[in-house]
Amino acid sequence: NSKHQTPRIPASEPFPGFGNFFCRIPFHNRSVRTDSTQWPECHTRPQRLRYPLCTGAQDSAVPGCLQRRFSKVSQLSKQKSPSPPSRREFLRLPTVCAKREHVKQFAKRAFVLLVLFPALIANASPRRSRRGDPRTFYDVTSYILDFRVDPGSHLLRGAVTVNARVVRSGIDSLVLDAGDSLQITGVREAVSGQSLKFKHASNRLSVALPHPAEAGDTLQVVLEYTRSIPEQFGLATTGIGVTKAPGGEPWVTTSCQLTGAHWWWPCKASFFHPEDKPDSIRIRLTFPDTLFGVTNGRLVREVASEPGWKTNEWILHHPRLTYLVALYVGPYTVLKQPFGENGSDTLFYYVLRQDTAKAHREFFPRIPDELRQYQDWFGPFAFWDEKFALVQSPYAGMEHSTAVAVGPIFPHTLRPGEPNPLSWYEEYFNFMAVHEVAHEWWGNAVSARDWGEFWLHEGFATYAEALWVEHLYGPEILHEYMARLSFRIDSSRTVYQPRHKNAREAYHLNIYWKGAWVLHMLRYVMGDSQFFQALRAFNTDPRFRYGNATTADFQAVCERFYHGDLSWFFLQWIYRPGHPHFSVNWEVNGSDVKLAVHDTTFSPNQFRMPLDVILDTKAGEERHRLWVEPGLDTFELKAKAPVVTVRPVGLRWILDGPKTGTMTYFTDLDFIKGTFLDSLVFTNDRKLFVGG
Repeated sequence: NSKHQTPRIPASEPFPGFGNFFCRIPFHNRSVRTDSTQWPECHTRPQRLRYPLCTGAQDSAVPGCLQRRFSKVSQLSKQKSPSPPSRREFLRLPTVCAKREHVKQFAKRAFVLLVLFPALIANASPRRSRRGDPRTFYDVTSYILDFRVDPGSHLLRGAVTVNARVVRSGIDSLVLDAGDSLQITGVREAVSGQSLKFKHASNRLSVALPHPAEAGDTLQVVLEYTRSIPEQFGLATTGIGVTKAPGGEPWVTTSCQLTGAHWWWPCKASFFHPEDKPDSIRIRLTFPDTLFGVTNGRLVREVASEPGWKTNEWILHHPRLTYLVALYVGPYTVLKQPFGENGSDTLFYYVLRQDTAKAHREFFPRIPDELRQYQDWFGPFAFWDEKFALVQSPYAGMEHSTAVAVGPIFPHTLRPGEPNPLSWYEEYFNFMAVHEVAHEWWGNAVSARDWGEFWLHEGFATYAEALWVEHLYGPEILHEYMARLSFRIDSSRTVYQPRHKNAREAYHLNIYWKGAWVLHMLRYVMGDSQFFQALRAFNTDPRFRYGNATTADFQAVCERFYHGDLSWFFLQWIYRPGHPHFSVNWEVNGSDVKLAVHDTTFSPNQFRMPLDVILDTKAGEERHRLWVEPGLDTFELKAKAPVVTVRPVGLRWILDGPKTGTMTYFTDLDFIKGTFLDSLVFTNDRKLFVGG
């Protein structure tokens, strides 16, 4: 049939590894004449893989969860030979797919590739994919940071001492991240004081070592530099900025999650390498004595360094990602609130002097309850030996550890004179405090090993918002909250973001909203008791607390409490895109009920989920849990009394599409604009659409 020909692969689409899977499958649209066609597209780009495309052969280099997946895929693909299918075999598609059987055959082929590649990529070690990166030749053990902030001259002077342990023999240079906006004025050995040659270009700093270093050697290097402090409006791209407080005083702050700490202090930036968290950090902060300086960790001492200046020293005892390091210099005052049994702990609030009364009203009644709930849900706060602190900031907020930034809520989304449609947020709870404080557990105490696992930070903190709403207002408001989040999800993107090199490239709104929905559904599958036990165990596990973790680690913990395999759940919701669209129909005949559940989504990603159904009978309420498999499922239920109504209540726990039609600006990300948020579209009528 000349009307339906298999399209050629565009020449612009190279085939890395096995190759891009790019196809257009013609099939008849039943709503029009039989000779007309429509052309749905599917497109995924698998990267070159370390693991062989095998049929389940036991390989010690392949994680056990992947070996199970290989076995399942092998059964589906029915490959007799362990060798991978050829490119020709995958792309040999029927020219006419009018018959449903042809579509099924194609779906099976697509399923093999779309399941296997994300699973392999998801579990690949980030260190293995960075063999040639000289920043992997050493591990940072500690930093000593000395900052002098001069707001009057818009200048930051700094000295950074890097202590590192060499892990690869024969290296002759120490390569660090240093933004081109830094002016490196000198590099020397910390012990001998010997000056070292260096090269600073393209946001990298390469320091020549006096002699080649061997594995196990320790390096101590001091980097001296200056950095001009731009206006606060450039904060999103510069990492540091200065503005004026309401009283006219200078106000210097930092924030650099999506730019990297290396834009305001030289380091091995977690922006590229989150797996290397220094064991400890000491910070010495000098500032004008008319202002007050705050940073991370425990305050060790305050000294008057010279006339007109003050210096305070802080220490972080536990490992941190570098973007969590922050400084605040401004007209601050400190408020203290006892917490815990007999006031054994103290909560610190650093706020502008004119906002102390507001801070008392906002923080004192709510933050202690929030901390108690988080410790109940997630485990003890990890940094009591340093401090818990909220710091007022001129921007919306950031999870700077032990110095969490909390600023005004939603100011950038409102037009002049327009009332805030979400003022109820500020009335009932401080949204930014709820989200950013949750990061002390998710992102700060337990950090993603690779930025492909970014959802372990943002998805968990976003679901903490929903848990807090449920705590305050009950389960109905919880489901309303989750329904609003569902509208923001881009079904074409996965939660796991593979092949990304840095935090900005891995950043996508799905890590927030779909990540939160993944936890919501996991809670539904596991049950409340097992789910919250798993959260606590995961966060407090010594392998992960103060260290790094992966989705596979979280899955393993959940499986331990679930007492069963959850690979099917994580595979379909984390590593693969899309969502189901369940159509539920039933027929009642006295006490007999026939139900039909059909997933009408046309997607290679097929979903298996439990579905709770309540039968309201004349004798009371009966609850049944049904397991819905891909395709069309039918169930026959027998009630103890005549059935009056049927309620598929489980649908509210399942992401089966947007739960609302339209909505106004909703979360803390609404004010952020940039090229990396290209899927976020604002319209003149204040509606928001995701996925352009």
